[in-house]
Amino acid sequence: MLTNFLFPIIRRWLWLLLLVTLVTAGIGYFAAQDQPVTYRSEIHLLIGPSLTSSSPDLNDLRAAGQLLETYAVLVTTRPFLESVIAELDIDLTASRLGSSIEVSTSAATQILDVQVTDSSPDRAMVIANTIAEHLVALSPLSPGSVQTELQNQIANQIERIEARIAESEGAIGQLETILAASTGSERVSILNQISQERSRMSSSEQILLGLYETLQEPNTNQLTVIEPAVTGRPNNPQMQLRVITGALAGVILTLPVIFLFEYFRGDIRRVEDIIDVPVLGTIYTYPGLSEHGADTLIVHALPGTAAAEEYRRLATEILLADTGQAPHSIMITSIGENSEIGEIAANLALVLAQVGSSVALIDANLHQPTLVELFKLPAAPGLTDMLDDVKTAHKPLTLEGVDGLNILPSGKATSTPFAALAAPALIHIIETLKDQYKLLVIIAPPFNDYAEGLLLAARTDNTILVTHAGSTHKELQEAVASLKAKHIRIIGTIYHRGPYTNMRSLKMQQQPRLAAGDKGQVLAKANNS
Repeated sequence: MLTNFLFPIIRRWLWLLLLVTLVTAGIGYFAAQDQPVTYRSEIHLLIGPSLTSSSPDLNDLRAAGQLLETYAVLVTTRPFLESVIAELDIDLTASRLGSSIEVSTSAATQILDVQVTDSSPDRAMVIANTIAEHLVALSPLSPGSVQTELQNQIANQIERIEARIAESEGAIGQLETILAASTGSERVSILNQISQERSRMSSSEQILLGLYETLQEPNTNQLTVIEPAVTGRPNNPQMQLRVITGALAGVILTLPVIFLFEYFRGDIRRVEDIIDVPVLGTIYTYPGLSEHGADTLIVHALPGTAAAEEYRRLATEILLADTGQAPHSIMITSIGENSEIGEIAANLALVLAQVGSSVALIDANLHQPTLVELFKLPAAPGLTDMLDDVKTAHKPLTLEGVDGLNILPSGKATSTPFAALAAPALIHIIETLKDQYKLLVIIAPPFNDYAEGLLLAARTDNTILVTHAGSTHKELQEAVASLKAKHIRIIGTIYHRGPYTNMRSLKMQQQPRLAAGDKGQVLAKANNS
């Protein structure tokens, strides 16, 4: 899987990737700091009758939306810009002023937004407000325009008619008072006068209604300043952009260099690249199966899967290896750092125990012990405790539900792992355990990183090397040459593909567990042969 190849490389070179990214981002930051400080001020105008009309027509709003784009283009025209420059008497050309203006529109709200960027916060505000004044002056409803004068005349006419109606109402009231006190022929004359006044008032009311309707007609071509410009705020959009660009440039420049270096470094990227030693098989590790106990191992938790079968096939290769005799002790070590070495060794040890062998799994990686964490074992004496006191025997631990597999953890921490394992007591412990168990599986620290690997290999019958994506041919060749120089038997290498990621599909492959009498029947035949 590509991720299993890329992840170790990224993890190994993460420090360089972060360092270069920080440096290039810093360069972008300081480059942006050198740019002159500018200020931005903005003003908002409303186009159309959205606020002045109680029930604007849809067609009026559409027309206002089209006018919105017209005014937006008008702001950037040369004559308009020159008129603003002339009024403010500023030392700018029309093109330079136009480059400092940004206009945006919203057809949904009929709002025109004008933003002005300038080196002076006050001048940015003045320019923005002046632009708005000139736009309003160009509209038909600007102060002093014919349309505005006409509306003013209509408003004055309305006031006069309203006054006339009030006079008529007063006259009618007086006539009705006189009518109440009159008799005979006088009543007829007064009634005629009341009728005439009411007729005159009715005509005035009709005229007034028409004037009201005229005045209330929506004006689609009107501009209203809804938010004047204020003193400009600091504006440096290049800061964030330059920092992000610098960081991306660092990543883009560093990754190819890392991959080219890794390519020419001679990494083992696939099992076919291994030519220095026989390949026993390829396996994955399976994190997250369980939190404790034997169910953390694929061969116990999901024995019916193809993944468990890979471990059984690998164990078969070990048992049938042409070593001249059945193995009594096997050291498993990795080429390069591999934190999953404990899981690999434990799965193999469990499969070997399932064929009838009594197996002791020993954690001799005193630099980074794995078995206690893998199985969530309780605190108990281990290998280092036995090395300190050979006369005191510490019984290896067992796992619930598992027969034939015994675990000897690393024991208490020590600051001198090499001195502990170089002690003569280690030979005595290994020989004693050989008498008690048919097979010892010993986990050693990374071979090329620590001298204890060669020391432990000399104390055991056979050695298995675990390679993985990230191991190099040079490391493997050095390990093989070192072991062969000491005439240490190498069974072969296991290629670790990395952690398996699709655990859900793996569990769907599970078949019913084998009965106790059928477990490991294939390996049993191989072992008997």
